[in-house]
Amino acid sequence: MNRTICYLAAVPIIFGAMPAMAGGEPIVATAPRGQVYSMSVSYADLNLAEQGGVDRLMKRVTYAAEVVCDVSPDLRPLTQKQESSRCYRGAMARAENDINIAVANVRDGTVVASRGSSSAIRIARR
Repeated sequence: MNRTICYLAAVPIIFGAMPAMAGGEPIVATAPRGQVYSMSVSYADLNLAEQGGVDRLMKRVTYAAEVVCDVSPDLRPLTQKQESSRCYRGAMARAENDINIAVANVRDGTVVASRGSSSAIRIARR
């Protein structure tokens, strides 16, 4: 009897969550650190003509580079930490170049706004 009550009590919880899953909410799939090899960082929602938009993009890119390059304060061997650091520096240098190009395009009028254009920066482990 108790088992039946537990199952029946779980039904509304399971089926109640289904509309939220089907309602167009974004679903994010994750992988363990160290197994992510690239990320696309969107700036479609940012106004790169303003410094605040550029700052938010830089925070997103920094986070992506940390994940892709597996930068973490753990107790890994020194060689792995050095490789992560090299990866991070390279990814950030490439991303900063891409950000500078995107900002210049917006500010000089080549692109009127970030929205609608190819508005993402690719962060990849190399």
